[in-house]
Amino acid sequence: MLFRDIPTMNQQDQIQHLISAAECAHISVFVQDRDLRYVWMVNPPLGLEPDCFMGRTDAELFSKTTVAQLEPIKHKVMLTGRRRRDDVFVDLPTGERRWYSVCVDAWRLPDGTVAGVSGSWIDVTEQRRLDERILVLMREVAHRSKNMLSIVQGLANQTAKTSANVRDFIGKFTGRLLSLGHAQDLLTATDWRGASIAELVKFQLGPYLDAYGNRIETRGRRLMLKSNAAQYLGLALHELVTNAVKHGTLSEPGGTVSLAWRLIASKSDGKQYFVLVWNERGRKKLMSDWEGGSGGFGRTMLTRIAPQAVQGEATIRFRPEGIIYRLTAPLEEIVVNGWIYRKAAGYPSGGDTPPELER
Repeated sequence: MLFRDIPTMNQQDQIQHLISAAECAHISVFVQDRDLRYVWMVNPPLGLEPDCFMGRTDAELFSKTTVAQLEPIKHKVMLTGRRRRDDVFVDLPTGERRWYSVCVDAWRLPDGTVAGVSGSWIDVTEQRRLDERILVLMREVAHRSKNMLSIVQGLANQTAKTSANVRDFIGKFTGRLLSLGHAQDLLTATDWRGASIAELVKFQLGPYLDAYGNRIETRGRRLMLKSNAAQYLGLALHELVTNAVKHGTLSEPGGTVSLAWRLIASKSDGKQYFVLVWNERGRKKLMSDWEGGSGGFGRTMLTRIAPQAVQGEATIRFRPEGIIYRLTAPLEEIVVNGWIYRKAAGYPSGGDTPPELER
């Protein structure tokens, strides 16, 4: 069919096609007289029927906050004759707020007289929410980036203080960065909602679990860690396992390591706590480089930096057969939605409560 063979449409057909297009695109089209009473409406917003609008004003249809946005736009268009576009919101009785892009133009009679306004509403709520979400994410990324840079700077400074030379520094610092990176990978996978403690242990101890097999035992219940806890517990685990391999029980045949975590209740006030215990067992007396003096950055991370980051406490006991490291922290500083875990079966107390909680 050639273009010249296509039948021409009369005005009524054109209007009908425009109405169909507006409905397909979910666009509301309206005309109001100079008193701002609706005289024509197609595909009304908010799921309303056209009859709800006919002969009524915005003040009779919408809340005061919505009218305060709409009327100044429409009055200005009638005064200037110039088209205006703006976003307005409507608060629904359900409490939901929906946003609309409203375009208003002058409705002119054949002689050019402004008889009112015409225009359209387009629901842009989802786009608005997406924009707000992106803005929140950008702010969150900036905040986390600053925090990460602070952590990395602290790792670099402290590692440099306890390194014998550049090669020693690079080796230690690279390991700590990789440890931090593992925690970041887990958190990124969940959109920073948290990290599984089992996955964190697997990431941090992974190569050593493969190399030492059943000489490393891990056990504990399923927990979802907060992002801050995941980062610092990950760094603590890195220091523990690398020390065990270089200086601890894993550096000799037959030495073993047990890593366990559990939830307990304080006998004094019933407050819930998270406890992590690293227990080394060897066959002969081993001298850790943490024993005596300041013990280097690894000991500082374990006894000061990591516990302070989660508002907790930590101790290291040096025994002939190996070290015992214990970290205790309030449950709400460790897990996501801590109330879920408090709601579970009762926690052990009494003999299972560590001495530092029995006050």
